[in-house]
Amino acid sequence: MIKLLGIIDVLSAILLFLLAFQISIAQKLVLIFALYLIIKSLIFLISSKDIASIFDLAGGILFILSLFIILPKALLIIVAILMFQKGIFSLLG
Repeated sequence: MIKLLGIIDVLSAILLFLLAFQISIAQKLVLIFALYLIIKSLIFLISSKDIASIFDLAGGILFILSLFIILPKALLIIVAILMFQKGIFSLLG
């Protein structure tokens, strides 16, 4: 199960990276990943107080905001890198 979450985190990071360069992504896909990240982050924040879940929450919020406004490229890239790193650690751990 942890490996699946890691794969989805890596995919989320890739999508955030694509958004940073304003590459068009289907709005439904963005919304699905946003909801996934927000729900997952809230579950892990409540159950284990995991600090890494804050990156998930930030990513989910950024996905939703990206539907309405153009976000700073640096912000999206930083969160994408942190999420990618978290996903890789989940896959290796």
